[in-house]
Amino acid sequence: LMMTMLGAVAQLERSLILQRQKEGIAIAKAKGVRFGRPEIKCPEQFESVYNDWKCGKIKGVDAMRILGLKKTTFYKTIDSDEYNITLSGDVTITKEGVYYISGTLSDGTITVNTRGSVKLVLNNVTINSSDGPAINVLNAENVYIELVGKNTISATVSEEEDGAIYSSDDLILMGDGTLTLTSNIDGIVSKDDLVIESGTYNITSEDDAIRGKDSVTINGGTFNIKSNGDGIKTTNEEEKGSIYISGGTFNIES
Repeated sequence: LMMTMLGAVAQLERSLILQRQKEGIAIAKAKGVRFGRPEIKCPEQFESVYNDWKCGKIKGVDAMRILGLKKTTFYKTIDSDEYNITLSGDVTITKEGVYYISGTLSDGTITVNTRGSVKLVLNNVTINSSDGPAINVLNAENVYIELVGKNTISATVSEEEDGAIYSSDDLILMGDGTLTLTSNIDGIVSKDDLVIESGTYNITSEDDAIRGKDSVTINGGTFNIKSNGDGIKTTNEEEKGSIYISGGTFNIES
C-alpha cells in the first residue's frame, strides 16, 4: 500500500512538472523567445548568387565561398524547388528545379520533360541503359548537368536518339567531378546548343563523342576521348554550326 501511494505521488508530481513546463514555454513564446537551434540568417546576396549557381554561371563550391556558408547550410537554405533522388528505377522529371541524384540505376533512364529549366546534380551515380539514352531530355528550356564525384554512364542507343546523354534543347555541363561515358553510337548530344564549362570527361563512343547542332562551346575541362567518328562536332547543315573553345585539356583519338 505504501509503495502504491508513493508511486501515485510521484506520478502527480511528474504531471505537475510537465504542466508547469508547458505553461512556461507558452509564456516565453508569447514574449518572442525562440527555442531550438538559432535560425540561419540568409546572406543579403543569397538570391543573386543562388540564381547564378542554378543557371550554371558559377559552381556550387564558389557559391558557398561567396556566401560564407558550409555545404550543409547552403543546401538547407536553398528554395523549395530542390529534390533529392536516390536511383532505383526509371526517373521522369516534369517540374523545373534542381535535382540531386545519387545511387545506381542498373538498367533505365532519367527523362526530363518540362517547360522550365532543370539542373541535374550527379553525385557519384552509375547509370546503365540497354534501350536508349541514360539521360534523355525530351523537352526543357535549358538543362544543366553538374558533376560531383565519379560518375559512370553507359548506354545502347538507337539512330533516332543516338547519344548516351541526349537533349532536344540547350545542354550545359559543369562541375568538379568526372564523367566516364560509353556509347554504342554517340556520347553527349544536344539538338540545340551544347556548352561545357568544366569537369573531366572520359568518353568512348562508336561514332561521335561530343555533338551539338547549332554550336559546341567549351570553356574548360579535361577531355579523354576515344571515338570512331568525330571527337567534337556540330551538325547544323543550313547555317553551319560553330565550335568555340576557350580552354580545356584534350586527348582525342578519333
